[in-house]
Amino acid sequence: MSADPPMHQCKLEDFFTQKTQGKSEAEILPKLPNSIGIDTISPSTVALLLKGDLLIDKFLILDCRFDYEYEGGHILSAQNTTSKDQVLNLLEGHDWENVPIIIHCEFSQMRGPAMLKWLRNYDRNQNIENYPNLTYPELYLMQGGYAEFFASNPELCAPCNYVPCNQKKHKRALTQIKKHHKLIM
Repeated sequence: MSADPPMHQCKLEDFFTQKTQGKSEAEILPKLPNSIGIDTISPSTVALLLKGDLLIDKFLILDCRFDYEYEGGHILSAQNTTSKDQVLNLLEGHDWENVPIIIHCEFSQMRGPAMLKWLRNYDRNQNIENYPNLTYPELYLMQGGYAEFFASNPELCAPCNYVPCNQKKHKRALTQIKKHHKLIM
């Protein structure tokens, strides 16, 4: 009876050193399996990007949490974007084509996925004449959101803190934000 050959396990660092011809650097980011149809990456991949341990020089992190959450603590270099207009203003006039754009919210369950889906649809509509080409083909959702990232990488957050969305002292601000979002939706 012969034993199965040992499975080769690739280290995460080795994965990032692999390059493929004709693809952007970002296409080698390891995507996590999911059932929501969105390219998802782990907080550890984002941490490696921030530490400069990957071969990717340019990336953008969009934090879709409310202002008080962001101000209470956010991933280094992340941009706070709570509206579609803010996202467009941030992207327009800059060369973000083929650059990894990583989107998250507190848990990456509602606001982050919604913003990512909206941006993908916007990009698809802007490039309808050039289908299947996209301006921003490298959109990723960070699994677990800021909550999971902060739990394992607090040193990569500024300030080094985590303010939950539903924290009691921000209840009034959250109520006002929800009312405002209902009016503009």
